Amino acid sequence: MASPGEHGEPTPARSWDSLLAWFPEAALLCDAGGRIRAANDAARELVAEADPVGRRLFDVVRIEDPAYAGAWPPETEEASLTARVGAEPVVLRVQTRGTGEDERTIVSLRRLDGTTETVERAVSLLEATLDATADGILVVDLDGSIVTWNQAFQQMWNVPGDLLAERDDEKLLSFVADQLEDPDSFLDNVREVYQDPETESFDVLRFEDGRCFHRYSKPQRVGGQVVGRVWSFRDVTDQERIEKRLRRSEQQFRSLFENVPIGIYRTTPDGRILLANPWLVDMLGYESAEEMATRNLEADTEFFEPDYSREKFRRQLEEDGEVRGIEARWIREDGSEIYVRESARAVRDEQGDILYYEGTVEDISERREYERRLRRMARFPEENPNPILEVTAEGEVTYRNPPARERLAELTHLEPDSPIRAAVDHLLDAAQEGREIDDQGEVSVDDATFEWKAYTLPDEGSLRLYLHDVTDRVEAKQALRESEQRLQTVVSEAPILLLTLNPDGRVRFVTGTGLQELGLTADELEGRHPQEMDALDEDARRSIEHALEGHHAQTLAHIDDRWAQIQLSPVRDEDGEVESVIAVAIDVTDRKEAEDEVRHLNENLEQIVEERTAELEAANRELKAFSYSVSHDLRAPLQTIDGFSQILLESRSEELGEEGRHLLSRIRRASQTMADRIDALLTLSRVTRHELNPDRLDLSDMAREILTELHERNPERSIEWEVEDDMRATGDPSLVRAMLDNLIRNAWKFTREEDPARIQVYRAEGDENAFVVEDNGEGFDPAHADELFQPFERLDEDVEGTGIGLATVERIVRRHNGAIEADGEPGEGACFTFVLPEETDE
Repeated sequence: MASPGEHGEPTPARSWDSLLAWFPEAALLCDAGGRIRAANDAARELVAEADPVGRRLFDVVRIEDPAYAGAWPPETEEASLTARVGAEPVVLRVQTRGTGEDERTIVSLRRLDGTTETVERAVSLLEATLDATADGILVVDLDGSIVTWNQAFQQMWNVPGDLLAERDDEKLLSFVADQLEDPDSFLDNVREVYQDPETESFDVLRFEDGRCFHRYSKPQRVGGQVVGRVWSFRDVTDQERIEKRLRRSEQQFRSLFENVPIGIYRTTPDGRILLANPWLVDMLGYESAEEMATRNLEADTEFFEPDYSREKFRRQLEEDGEVRGIEARWIREDGSEIYVRESARAVRDEQGDILYYEGTVEDISERREYERRLRRMARFPEENPNPILEVTAEGEVTYRNPPARERLAELTHLEPDSPIRAAVDHLLDAAQEGREIDDQGEVSVDDATFEWKAYTLPDEGSLRLYLHDVTDRVEAKQALRESEQRLQTVVSEAPILLLTLNPDGRVRFVTGTGLQELGLTADELEGRHPQEMDALDEDARRSIEHALEGHHAQTLAHIDDRWAQIQLSPVRDEDGEVESVIAVAIDVTDRKEAEDEVRHLNENLEQIVEERTAELEAANRELKAFSYSVSHDLRAPLQTIDGFSQILLESRSEELGEEGRHLLSRIRRASQTMADRIDALLTLSRVTRHELNPDRLDLSDMAREILTELHERNPERSIEWEVEDDMRATGDPSLVRAMLDNLIRNAWKFTREEDPARIQVYRAEGDENAFVVEDNGEGFDPAHADELFQPFERLDEDVEGTGIGLATVERIVRRHNGAIEADGEPGEGACFTFVLPEETDE
């Protein structure tokens, strides 16, 4: 820094001298009062003075320009005025920077000759270019002093004018670095560039406020020599945001293209496939888009049904530019047919020539099949196996199909107090008002329960009502609820404390006599989180948190003045997430006190220690068996009964006596039988709820697979089987497989005493939809044939089983609108004949 000037102001002499030295003409630096603070050699020569510094500008220069109003500095930031230095005519040009006491004005004096005018125009053009460019420009000399800058630089970096007026590059660097995310890297890069004046550099600057600049740096040369450095800054914040949005948009498009559940394609006008998304490739049965691209959508007529005019499709695209919603039958790669709905548009270039077609293809096969079924149902209500009624707005029944006439023989008018009238009364009102609405629900009539669906026929002022008998399902649910209640009663009487915790740790359910044994009440636990239970110690809380994370845990907890052994088992949902935790606690205070006592006994009491240890092990086994069983939802209580019975038989056999052991054995057999029947009942319920997905099936392959599996499990059996070839039927794959598996396993089971046993599976004579499973087993009394298909009915109690297999078979056949019958004689085998119709309706 230079020493203060005559008015006491500090003058950065070296910086200003360096700046003025850049000017090719005479240049002076003046303060806000018009006093000269610095001058270059050209200025000293022009004014013919060794050192004009300290004089007033107007003592040296006389301004003659008529546009000059007398103010200093001129009101505009930059101005050019005509003037004289002595007798020499000059052009005086001023540039003002800073404000207040920091204001400085550079005055350039140019002689009015041809060379001066040329230089003046060049400098003017350069300065105008700098101020017009959107990039921020900063010029620094080799001594680190700021030479010049444009307004864009000052605005982009928000640099105060007084800071720039100091022309101190180090201060400026410190100021701008504070705005960046990584100021240290920025400063290191700048210093590295300054160390090599010849280097060129580029980097990206990221700001704390989210802006982004591209920074360029090149050396400034005069006459081939490096005299300084030019820094250029470009604000690319908006550009970067646009590029990010573009990349995100492209990713979204690609994700949509690959995952949207509709076919998308692009083809040339001559049919060559340019692009096909995975959905279309899979829809048409190809392995990949590359394989599909080997086909030609226009030339390969095998793509379409014979009467589909692709030429008309192309002509409409060329004339109208688009085609919407054409429905047609296409041929898949394997030769099977699907119905599609196609829309497309022609994409043209700037000259109007077609570049390509792009379109969408939607598989509407299921919709067409559904519509076909609806049409069939509408045309042939007489064939529907479920009751159908048509009712006027006044409640008069005007139509009943055969099942309705059979099931609801007395129903000719919906009386105001009838359950069906109460269910559909609002629909009758709508029919009378001419409104088109529909609804569904459940209604009980006499001893039967029906699901109903109905819709109004506004034009006729009536209602069409469809009924579906769900009595068996309702009764099964009721039986299940009653079973759960009975099991709950058993659990509540067990000498334990059973808790169920939600995923958030709060207690959902509490039961068991262990509550009283541990001195607790249900109100102290229900709805509470372990952290809110003062009675629990920290070990118990940690174990509960561990179980909520999906781990089995066991802990000994101190609950008030009692001790409890707690077994914790997580229960997971279908996705593997913890949906609850089962906690089983047993009061082991006596055991704990015994342990404490044992630690203080001497070696002569070894026998007592062994007895107490045995009691502890028995209690642990009892706890572990019960906790494991509870974690299995509905079957858990039954498994608990079985487990405790087994423990009593093993640990208290002598004390129970013969009668006690016999009773406990009966309890075990009853609980196991009940668990098997609950499993069977759930299986039967799943068969009823399963959604049908009909397909053409090869029963011959299914039968051979089942028989092969059975033989591999029982290789010692002497058995012969025969399966007719090419037996095909329509049905749901999983249900038909379950049905055939039950029938063949039944034949396998009841031929166990035959040597050799023989099983045959063949098509019934005279009906291609009827199939037979026949064996040479022990047979049955034909008088009880109808009982075979009733749940839990077993004609031979000595043969293992739940009595649900043939009931499941009958339910599956009935769901396929089929029929099954059994024929047999004692000792002469059995023959089961089932029919699977071509059309399968719910």
